[in-house]
Amino acid sequence: MIALNKHNAKYKITSKQLNKTYIGYHLENGKAYFGSPTDTELISLISDPNADLVLEIIEYGSKLEMRQLEYEMLNEVDARNNPNYWNKTNG
Repeated sequence: MIALNKHNAKYKITSKQLNKTYIGYHLENGKAYFGSPTDTELISLISDPNADLVLEIIEYGSKLEMRQLEYEMLNEVDARNNPNYWNKTNG
């Protein structure tokens, strides 16, 4: 679960073992949040308490700022076509 303390956040989930990354953002709404990936491998890893996933909060900001930062980060690495990313789109 990602605890964000009532802030909108851009985050990155990484598996060093698999050399894969997921980039996302969360708009705080007071509810527990577990990310929004659609990749079955990542969903399985998130459910595994022994997975080597590392969560990094990259930045806090407004909804618009977080959406723009996500778009820029995903396009910079062409995440949807990059085998080292779980993202299915570039924002």
